[in-house]
Parts: sequence; C-alpha cells; structure tokens
Amino acid sequence: MILSDYRQFGGVHPETAAIKNILAFHGVKAPHTGEPFSEAMLLGIGGGLGMGYILWEFKETDTKAIALGFRNNWQYPVRFLRALSGRLHVNLGLLETSGKKAADKKLRDELKAGRPMMVWASKSGLPYLRIPEGIGQHWGHVVSVYGLDEKTDEILIDDRAAKPFRAPSDTLADARNSIPSYKNRLVWIEGTPKTVPLEEAIWEGLRDCVEHLGKTSDSFSLPALRKWARTMTDVRNKKGWPLVFAGGKGLFRPLRFLCETTLGLNGDGPLRDLYADFLEEAAPIIDKPRLAEVAERYRGLNQAWAELGDAALPNANKTLSRVKEALLEKHRLMMVEGDRDPQKIEALNEDIYGGYEALNETFPMNERRTLEFFGKLQRKLISIFREEQAALARLRAAIGPAPTG
Repeated sequence: MILSDYRQFGGVHPETAAIKNILAFHGVKAPHTGEPFSEAMLLGIGGGLGMGYILWEFKETDTKAIALGFRNNWQYPVRFLRALSGRLHVNLGLLETSGKKAADKKLRDELKAGRPMMVWASKSGLPYLRIPEGIGQHWGHVVSVYGLDEKTDEILIDDRAAKPFRAPSDTLADARNSIPSYKNRLVWIEGTPKTVPLEEAIWEGLRDCVEHLGKTSDSFSLPALRKWARTMTDVRNKKGWPLVFAGGKGLFRPLRFLCETTLGLNGDGPLRDLYADFLEEAAPIIDKPRLAEVAERYRGLNQAWAELGDAALPNANKTLSRVKEALLEKHRLMMVEGDRDPQKIEALNEDIYGGYEALNETFPMNERRTLEFFGKLQRKLISIFREEQAALARLRAAIGPAPTG
C-alpha cells in the first residue's frame, strides 16, 4: 500500500507543505506555470497571514506555555484548508472521530484507495523526532501519510524534509489519538478541478488576508502583538511576564518555543518570507506590480521575527546559546538527511533536553538581568508590531479595489 507516484517532498509549513505535495500527487497544476502549485501560492490563496499570542498556565502540572499563530485561521486549520480548497475548486474529504481503531481503519482504507492524507498527531508521539516522553505531549503537528509498508507495518510519512520518515502503525495511531481536540483528524482530496480559477482565487486570498490582519482581536490578529509587548514588563497584569515567571520558574519552556517557532525550526514559523514569495508570484498574474514592493516589507519582517527568536535564547548566556545551536543543527540534519543518522540526533537532544527540567526550575539569569531581558524582548515586539501595521497598510494600498465584471 505504498503510493509509488508520491514523489514530491519537502516544504516550509506543515499544512501548506502537506497540501502542496498531495495536490502534486493528484496532478493538480498551476495554470500560469503548468507545474505543481508552489507552497507560497497555496498559502496566499488560503488567506495568507495571521497573528496570535496566548499565554497558558496549567495549574495541575505547574507549567506555562505560549501559543503563537502566524497563518490566517491558525487556530482553525480546517477552516483554512476549506477556504483554500474552495478557491481552487478542490473537493476535500474529512474524518474526525474519537475512536482510535476507526481512525486507523480509515487511514488504511484511503491508502488502499490510492489517496495520500494529511494527518494530525502529537509531535512527541512521532518517533523520528525523538522528543523525550513527557515533553510536548500536547504539541500538535501535521504530516502527510503516503504509504504502509506491510512487511514491517510501518507508515511512510512526508514531514517537510527532503526524505521520508517512518513510524510503526500502532505508534502513529497512538500519536493521532493523544490530543483529544484533534479527534484523529484526517484530510484527503476526493476530487480535483479541470481548471483552476487562479486570478479569482488570488484576489479572494488577498482580501481575506487584509481583512483578517486588520481585525481588532488582541488574541487572533495584529493587536495580539501590542498586548503581548505590554505584558513583557507589566508587574500588575496577572498575565505580565514578571509575575507569571517570577523567579524565572517555568520561563525556559516558552523561550525555547519562541526561539524554535520564530526561527522556523518546528514548522510553525512566521511565514512572512513565504508570503513574500506569494506576492511576487501573484503580482504579474493579477497585474499588481506594487505587490513585489510589499514583498520586501514582509521579507524584512521575517528577519525581524528571526532576530526576536535569536534573542530569546541569547548568545551571551552559554547555557541558553548551547540549546539554540543544538536546535538549529538538529533541524538542519533532519531536513536534509531525514532519519539517516539517529545517533547524531540523540547527541543533539542531550543539549536540547538534558537540562530541560533544571532550566525550567532555575533560569540562568538573576532577577535584575531577567527584567532587563524582558525589556529587550518588549522593544523588539513593539518594533515588529509597528512594522506589521505598516506592511498591512502597504498591502491594502497595493491591491486596491478588486476588478469588477
């Protein structure tokens, strides 16, 4: 049950990379190139960018975590996929079920029918990532499944790397079932269009992005950045970082996540450079050359986000810098080599996770330096917020009114 015609691998963002490679398998071509759709074009047609920030506190486990979103409808992935597929005139199939056995059977049935699928799972449950048990068990991830090796009972997985990964079928079934809100979700393509209304799809995606980023929500749109920046030094707000992370306890986990995310190491990166690629690709199709100028603003924003992530585990602190370097090297190895050298990954994991619990309990900065550190991150966030607002204004002006008739 291995789909031998599934040959396109790699990508940047889990959802858009997965749908890109699955559409390529089904032979869906972009009208302007005659080639499979680029991931950038799919991101833009789906609605492009979003922004979100939430600080979670779990009293039962005494842990704190942040959630960041950078894609339109980041908190509702099925909405994003339905918007994208609707604009492309592609028919999606969807299964959500609380039953692990029913979910596993559906996966096998779709493979027998010759359909690769998008699969939602716990990231720590994917064995090739080698995340230690108990760390990140509620951290979700999306991959493509394109085969079952019946000799070994292993599932073949496309996870943005140049080479595929494998996971025992029962292990993947457990990973899919371990996050209740995912409901063992599967998405596949049931039907493809004879022609794609590309210009119309681009216009709808652009308008969706501008509308979404321009909303007033301080959790799910650009104002979330302003709120986040304020809480970095607020000693009165119950969600202020000086109070939530008093004494540095619990601080390492969100900082590591911030670094991984904004540097694009865990798949859920800022996406501003990918959106810039979309704007440049879309500009001549809809005859809006100013979109190429806006693209440069978004490339600058992607760099600003990366600088924030770099600062989250500062080079001046040898302990935190060592974790960051290990994260970067692990990502590089896995994207290029897949799972070919597990010993190297295990060695890097020792730097990433070896002192995890200790760093969460005792942050390697004193109180004064930690507060100064929060102020530095706050200034970066304020600058990013202003640049995001300016880029959105440029985008709105560049697209102007949609064509009529």
